[in-house]
Amino acid sequence: ATTPDYLVNRFAFSYVYSVNRMLIDPPGTTTDGRFVGMAPEQFVGTKLPPLPGSGESLKRVGDHFFWPTLLTGLTATRSKFRELAPRASVVQLFTHADTLQREPVLYFADSLLRLSELQTGPVFQPQLVVLSARRTGVGSHQNGEGVFSLARGFAALGVSSMLTTLWSVDSRSTYTLTELFYAGLAAGLDKDIALQRAKQEWLRTASRSQQLPSTWAGLILIGDSQPLRQSGLTLTESVCWIGGGLIGLLGVIWFIRRGRGQAIKAVTTQSVNWKPSLN
Repeated sequence: ATTPDYLVNRFAFSYVYSVNRMLIDPPGTTTDGRFVGMAPEQFVGTKLPPLPGSGESLKRVGDHFFWPTLLTGLTATRSKFRELAPRASVVQLFTHADTLQREPVLYFADSLLRLSELQTGPVFQPQLVVLSARRTGVGSHQNGEGVFSLARGFAALGVSSMLTTLWSVDSRSTYTLTELFYAGLAAGLDKDIALQRAKQEWLRTASRSQQLPSTWAGLILIGDSQPLRQSGLTLTESVCWIGGGLIGLLGVIWFIRRGRGQAIKAVTTQSVNWKPSLN
């Protein structure tokens, strides 16, 4: 049997809600430049299934950022999202969503969040929101508005890029593709190229049944596809900067101690060579 040849092997794809969005320059860096990631894993008071493994996947994603804010389990609450997400640079959500109601909702460990609630809070500034939840790119059709999805709602709030899903995808492929996507971003790739490389790597290593498009093709990029602007340093960059700073500091200390040693040696030499005057 021949290996399937998909368009993703030759092309990178991204989408926009209108051509006008392509003519708008992406916003500048955000207020604090942080990475905020949330993975509730369990959902109190609901019949939603747990998401085992999402917390571990979130930690692996967070390794690409310096001092990430990672909230898992019962700490991944609705109030924390409303507090931290608007001013973050990148927001990652591993959770459940319901997009087929008249108004889409996101679920957190303690309660749900309606999209309209974000319109009354602080201005949303993230340059990228990754919605690793079921069907966050689809929604109900509303007269005069078209399809109103979570992704479109975040775009209306001012988020320039969203990674979202068109259908329910199994957890393993979602976690793996998301992690590979961030690895591409950390390497400085355009967002659409990073997603393309993630899918190519998935196809290269997955079994034949896992290579079906239903497993990986539902993850799409909407909005600005330029590389992630690092208002905060990645973990690798930070280690390099810290390491360079320590080397520089040790060099200065060595230079000072060497200078003092030479000064002491010079004084000692002069003392040894000093002879009292007979006059």
